[in-house]
Amino acid sequence: MRILIIGGYGRVARLMVPRLAARGDDVIATVRRPEQFAEVTRLGGQPFLADLEHAVPSDLLPAFSGADAVVFAASSGDGTEEQLWAVDFCGVTTAVAAAELTGVSRFVHISTLGADGPLPSYVGGPWWEAYFGAKAKADAALAASRLNWTSVRPGLLTDENPSGRIQVGDRLDYAPVTRADVADTIIAALSAPSTYRRAFDVVGGTRPIDEALAGLR
Repeated sequence: MRILIIGGYGRVARLMVPRLAARGDDVIATVRRPEQFAEVTRLGGQPFLADLEHAVPSDLLPAFSGADAVVFAASSGDGTEEQLWAVDFCGVTTAVAAAELTGVSRFVHISTLGADGPLPSYVGGPWWEAYFGAKAKADAALAASRLNWTSVRPGLLTDENPSGRIQVGDRLDYAPVTRADVADTIIAALSAPSTYRRAFDVVGGTRPIDEALAGLR
């Protein structure tokens, strides 16, 4: 498969690139700065320069051309509220438009646990309102598209070693999950029919990833 990762220099994305390359996939990874090219190449990906904060669909068309699937892993991180909306919401709608223009139907979005409800009790303030609001609107825009979409909503991301075991479902309690397990979950979800056109939460758990995804209803 030819996989495009939007936000290819993020921590989850940089775990995905070598995993996908190792199984024989061609991986295109968008990055914001030329100095990030070398690391993406070292990991086994092909870098594509894109400033998602200011991009329009036509800027992304060369990256989308020939892709079998797209993973939207971009986020403004600890950016301003304006950057959150520009990347975490508008970036998704820009990528969705590019996917529809190029006929790429499979689209996986990394959202966040809690995006499908009121602002969680464990956060507060304008920045968090913008963060969860942008993720929620991005999920809604994706669900309204013509794409074969999936929205993966991880809990608290950690850098611990992967367990290969997760819990998935709707409205799960906030709990940690390793970035590596999220990367493996997304890779498995790319071709898992049980994840098509639906969102789901993912946290650390006891079920093997493939088994957990197959059990989604």
